[in-house]
Amino acid sequence: MTTAPFSPDPKIVPWYLTRRASLVAVAALTVAAALPTLFLGFCTDDHAFRALLRAGRPPYDLFRFAPGGLEQDRAMVARGILPWWSAADLKIHFLRPLTGLFFAIDARVFGDHPFGYHLDSVAWYLALVVGVALLYRRLLGPASGALAALVFALAAAHTDAFAWVSARHIVMGAVPVVIAIALHVRGHGALWLK
Repeated sequence: MTTAPFSPDPKIVPWYLTRRASLVAVAALTVAAALPTLFLGFCTDDHAFRALLRAGRPPYDLFRFAPGGLEQDRAMVARGILPWWSAADLKIHFLRPLTGLFFAIDARVFGDHPFGYHLDSVAWYLALVVGVALLYRRLLGPASGALAALVFALAAAHTDAFAWVSARHIVMGAVPVVIAIALHVRGHGALWLK
């Protein structure tokens, strides 16, 4: 037995929340809210990643912050990159090859102009919001889904994920997850919600 999405009383819900235009409105508000981030420029790790790419580090290895070797870690402590109290064998290495590859593509295409990097990040966030909006619409109904998607899109907690270029791995990891969940719900109904 499948359950239908929640459908509020049509007399209470404004007409514009029940139409497909609500998806366009959520997308437009997302872009409008994200527009100021296009002019932020580079910060912190963005500079380091660009320098590492120029030095020849492969894009799949950009998120290696401490190699874990005794000599390398001591050299990083001596240069002030790591604090003096760091463990001698400290290793910080995140597996984010897709994010590194996209950062390298941005570096190749846009060079020293951060606007393009930020434009890519906003595009990834917009893809995530559209996916979430479609999923919410299917699970909650048109009106509730539109409102839930708007709350998701404008949540302040998401800002770093698209405003800081080096943190776009958060959004890039979430997009395929939302697509997978949406495909599951579309294929099997909302049985897993019981």
